[in-house]
Amino acid sequence: SVPMKRCRRGRVPVAIPPGIEEGVRLRLQGQGDAGEPGAPRGDLYCSIREVEHKIFQRSGADLITEIPIAFVQLALGETVEVPTLRGRAEMSIPAGTPTGKVFRLRGQGLPVFDVHRGRGRGDQLVRVFVEVPKKLTAKQAELLRELAEIEEKSSGGASFFDKILAYFN
Repeated sequence: SVPMKRCRRGRVPVAIPPGIEEGVRLRLQGQGDAGEPGAPRGDLYCSIREVEHKIFQRSGADLITEIPIAFVQLALGETVEVPTLRGRAEMSIPAGTPTGKVFRLRGQGLPVFDVHRGRGRGDQLVRVFVEVPKKLTAKQAELLRELAEIEEKSSGGASFFDKILAYFN
């Protein structure tokens, strides 16, 4: 059996390159344990581990964000503010946007950390979804019932279930 050497303890400053991904190993030359007497110190390897973010998910250099949008904004269209890594950006939502639609904000992602792909930034992909209000005022409830009646009349009285069945037939 080979005797184990006691490891050097302490703190070593590490420069983390922007855009580096989970699992990448950084080599710090000469920051490891001492070798044989008279030999230089070895290298220290640091494995990168990412911490999950509340707003952004990562896909390479691209970021994915989900933002709630009111039904009215999706139906009528509007310009909304979206959180980005560098602050906020305006994003235009066209009228009639379906829930789940993904928009691309070019250059709002992470810096590219790849010698083969070159420099630049990834994109931010923004998925919008309908935010259903938890509480409605009496006026809001009245207007939604009125809208439901108008939609029922314009669809010839077909229910959502009837529309689904018609789609498959």
